[in-house]
Amino acid sequence: MATIAPASAEDCLQLANIQFDAFEPSVIHQRIFGNVTKENHSKHLAERFKKAIEKEGSEVFKAVIKDGEGKEKIVGMAFWDRPKVKGQEDEEKKEDEGKTEEEKREAMKKRFPEGTDYDLAISYFGRLDPKVDEPFYRTSPL
Repeated sequence: MATIAPASAEDCLQLANIQFDAFEPSVIHQRIFGNVTKENHSKHLAERFKKAIEKEGSEVFKAVIKDGEGKEKIVGMAFWDRPKVKGQEDEEKKEDEGKTEEEKREAMKKRFPEGTDYDLAISYFGRLDPKVDEPFYRTSPL
């Protein structure tokens, strides 16, 4: 039986490896991240998960089982961003207002590990960002 628990910073590299292994076989992942090593990709993801753990409004969880020797093993992960409160999104938009398109593009590049097809990543992941006025939970499966 799996136990769901909050993840810690120490769990982040294992969580990143799980996410990499889950998505690496997909064609989309191979096209966007095909030139990124698992080590670099996981390191980059682990840093993002650490930031999410520290960020107010984000929750990062791990699914843990006990192996045959009774040792805990992380087998899954999930993260959620709680709905933004009124005015929070306006502040984020103000931060981007003074930036040129090139500055916005450079900021987006920081979201991805070196070797990423940045044009494809920005195009693909930028379309996944819903422009919703109602508060909502952004989720990731466990």
